[in-house]
Amino acid sequence: MKKVCAVFFAVFLMLFVIGLAQANENDLMIGEKVSVTGVVVVMEDGTFLDEGTNLFLLIDMEDPVFQEAPVEVLGEYLVIDGQPAIKVQEITILDELPAGGDSEMPADNNG
Repeated sequence: MKKVCAVFFAVFLMLFVIGLAQANENDLMIGEKVSVTGVVVVMEDGTFLDEGTNLFLLIDMEDPVFQEAPVEVLGEYLVIDGQPAIKVQEITILDELPAGGDSEMPADNNG
């Protein structure tokens, strides 16, 4: 009986941890203003922001000057065909990407 309880507890703990990891990705609400840092990548199917964990499709951003540049993108979070996307409102080239930390965060609306 103790072994069965231990197995159930281990499975529960594993599912709980997986749920927490997935919750972080789903914290963003559609239509929410976001600020995300990463590198702009141009592919056949569009222009993307690679922030290390996710690829965000960049909407309304066609300027090739940003290709492979470290940038901060401000915009509106969307989901298009099940893929995270950002409707770009502002893009800033960075000298380098910030080390560590979480780059997905709601934009500061105080300014």
